Amino acid sequence: MKRTMWSILLLAGGFAASAASEYRLAGDAENDISVLVPSGSLKVARFQGIRPQKAFSLCQDVFTPRQMENGAPAAEWKLLESGNGKVVLATTLQERISGVDLNGVSCTKTYEFLREIPEIRVTLHFRNDSGKRRYVFCGVRNELSLRPGAHEAVYPPAAIGTYPVSSGMFLDYYSQPAPWVSTPVEGWIAQLNPGLRQGVVFLPEWDSLGMLYSAKGNTAGFTVDGGYLAPGAEFSFRYVIRPLKGLDGITTANGMFAASIRPHAGNSVRLALLPYEDGELSGTIRIVDGDRKLLTQTPVKLSLRKGKIETVNLKQRAPSGHTAVLFSGTMNGRAFATEQYCENGFRMQSLPACGFAPRFLRAAPEKRRLKIISGTAERAARKRQAVCLFGLYTNFNRFERILKDWKIDTYSVTSPGMKEIPPASTLDEYSVMIVGNAFLSSLEVCMQRIRSFVENGGILIVTGGPSAFGTGGYEKNPILKELLPLESVPFDLRPAAGKDRIDSGVAITGTGIRSGKEPYVYWMHRLVKLRPSAEVLWKAGGEPLLVKGSFGKGRVLCFLGSPLGDPKDGKTPYWDSAEYENAMRGVIERAEKEVK
Repeated sequence: MKRTMWSILLLAGGFAASAASEYRLAGDAENDISVLVPSGSLKVARFQGIRPQKAFSLCQDVFTPRQMENGAPAAEWKLLESGNGKVVLATTLQERISGVDLNGVSCTKTYEFLREIPEIRVTLHFRNDSGKRRYVFCGVRNELSLRPGAHEAVYPPAAIGTYPVSSGMFLDYYSQPAPWVSTPVEGWIAQLNPGLRQGVVFLPEWDSLGMLYSAKGNTAGFTVDGGYLAPGAEFSFRYVIRPLKGLDGITTANGMFAASIRPHAGNSVRLALLPYEDGELSGTIRIVDGDRKLLTQTPVKLSLRKGKIETVNLKQRAPSGHTAVLFSGTMNGRAFATEQYCENGFRMQSLPACGFAPRFLRAAPEKRRLKIISGTAERAARKRQAVCLFGLYTNFNRFERILKDWKIDTYSVTSPGMKEIPPASTLDEYSVMIVGNAFLSSLEVCMQRIRSFVENGGILIVTGGPSAFGTGGYEKNPILKELLPLESVPFDLRPAAGKDRIDSGVAITGTGIRSGKEPYVYWMHRLVKLRPSAEVLWKAGGEPLLVKGSFGKGRVLCFLGSPLGDPKDGKTPYWDSAEYENAMRGVIERAEKEVK
């Protein structure tokens, strides 16, 4: 028999059910919600009339990426305040619970129930009392089942729209997506039983980058990456939990409403809205083709009443092929926008299930900068060691020879591999980070840590390949726009010697490369646009090949060559060239001196 999340929490925390104390957050005919101490989680028997067969548990705290999937030992919380729809807890985090990143950091957690919306509001506040520099990475893991054995689904927003991660078997074997959805394009994640038309939606309110997490239709979570926390500094974030009633799916959610858009329901597009407030909605539903050309549009004007489902059937058939449904407008003067990729009129469950047009990919929005309340981060003592985020062909760049006296730790650039990189508190002991031919979708899991590494004096080396720069989607990420000394364009990986000359090389010239000893490059990222502060160290055929930039106290080196091609011109490709190795070593050594 499947165990409930609460039983898992008790086993993980080492407490028997009889040892837990319950403090009522809400108690009436519609809501029965308690805070459990010492686990710090929520016990929900009823939430705005949603009545699961068994009380479920929400808000399990996690402090490392691995804990998001596997659960974790529970922190032990103590009660500070209880009453009037509010419960305040406190704890001091220890390494066995939170890892080295939050060891010795004080944390308070405040639960509030706002009946008039209704919503559960959760606020976490961290204060670094450890006396050492720490790093804020924390999250929430939720598992619920409204009806044991029933079909449940988690809905995370993604770059092509929303897809359900299902607990059923339909298509899951072929199309189950990776559990991590990085840098959400919309700030929400929901759990829903489509048959019962009941569930909950989580609306994180963060200023930092985060990740969404889902698995098997009944586990949903998210993380907040708050960056470094100096001694004495503080950091807070908040999220709210709201009920979903009356929707058989979900396409978007925000502070005003939750909505489901079902393309091709008969010969129409069906829009269902669950408002969280009274108000006037004015918007437009558009359908665009694979070239983003407008096919049809319909205005939508609605007077909404809080909690009452409003359904609109728009008589416009979505044509076959690649399309997207766009819904945007305002409600009570506040703007909203969402879009859903479709194939042949149907919302697809996940990217692997279908071919797709890259132009439908949505970029993550820029997040506001975090404000450190007090203190400044001291610099770590860096060692002659490198961390390598290892992608396809990375070995051909010969960093094991270039950094032959260094310790090099390698991690796969898959999403699971990225979760294994060193803790942020120890990452600054490395002098160099190598990002080898990595897709943006893999890097986003640790993008905030990469940014902090460079800002605090690290050297970042980004190498080219079929998964890097423009072919890897780098121009879509706001952090890479800050970090990199150049701007790439899609499909920028091309033969270095020109069109159809895939077996002809171009000589590399520049800093540290001797005349007559030039290595050759056969494929490279072209058409890049340099930032004003960029310094071109190497060229190939008059185009930039190695570009240096600065960010914070650190340096960034972008090598635009790719170890592709089948040299037949008798020249020495750079990956077989000692001249390339010596010149790259010299460039890195000069960058080391600059950051000291």
